[in-house]
Amino acid sequence: MSGDTGWSRGRGILNDAGARRPEHSLWPHVPILARVVWADTGLEEWIETTAMGWAGDVVYVDMRRTDYGVNACWLHAGDVRRR
Repeated sequence: MSGDTGWSRGRGILNDAGARRPEHSLWPHVPILARVVWADTGLEEWIETTAMGWAGDVVYVDMRRTDYGVNACWLHAGDVRRR
C-alpha cells in the first residue's frame, strides 16, 4: 500500500506504511518530527507534528494540515523522532 495515504486521498506519501487500526492510542498525542517522502516530487520533508498511536513498528501520524491534503498516515518508526 505504499504511496496510499490510507485515510484520505490527498498528496501521496511514498514512505506511508499503509492503513491499519492502531493497537495503541497515545493521549495526549506525542510531539514528533516525521520524515515524509512525497510521491509527486520524491522530495523528503521533516514535519513537526504529533503521533496519535502505534501498531507494531509503525506510528500513526497526524497530518491534518490543509496544504498536505491528508489527515493522517502510517510511518515506520525509523521515520519518526520525538521532539
